[in-house]
Amino acid sequence: MSRRSGFTLIELSLGMLIMLVALSIFSGTVLSTTRQRAIARETALAAQAIRSVFESMRNEGFTEVLRLYDPDPTNDPGGAGTAPGAEFAVPGLDAVPAGNAGAPGNLPGRVIFPLIDSGTPEDPRWELREDFASDRLGMPRDLDGDGAVDPLDHSADTLILPVLVRVEWMSNGRPRVLEQYTMLVGYVH
Repeated sequence: MSRRSGFTLIELSLGMLIMLVALSIFSGTVLSTTRQRAIARETALAAQAIRSVFESMRNEGFTEVLRLYDPDPTNDPGGAGTAPGAEFAVPGLDAVPAGNAGAPGNLPGRVIFPLIDSGTPEDPRWELREDFASDRLGMPRDLDGDGAVDPLDHSADTLILPVLVRVEWMSNGRPRVLEQYTMLVGYVH
């Protein structure tokens, strides 16, 4: 073996090693970009679902919104079980399995009001309460405009209705969350 052919083998080996590292970096970049695209698509689906829920709420009478989107199917304006309710499907997104911390249940979407269940598990009684503690909902706060925050049910006399809409889904084996907040206002004539 000549001295020149030895250098050629070393040079060839180093060149192959550099090509392998470059190919590995390129493959990682392509894989990462593909994952990011999927996450961006899923986030867009979640955002669109949240916007749709808010628009549906705005198309309803203010006094009906809470009964339409609360977790109690017995108080639905059109009869028991006729309203959209507190949970909703988001086509293209898989719900976080029940049992995970914060998982809404079987559907990825959830509408959240400042409600407290004052009943029992067998007989829930949802109350819209000013003393509900939640930074995300801007609570506690005066909802009926009387200038005081009290521990009473304001389902029938609220003028301000804080609403948080959350979508929780599984993406690449991990839970993801997108939530948006708004405040609906009932105008007094």
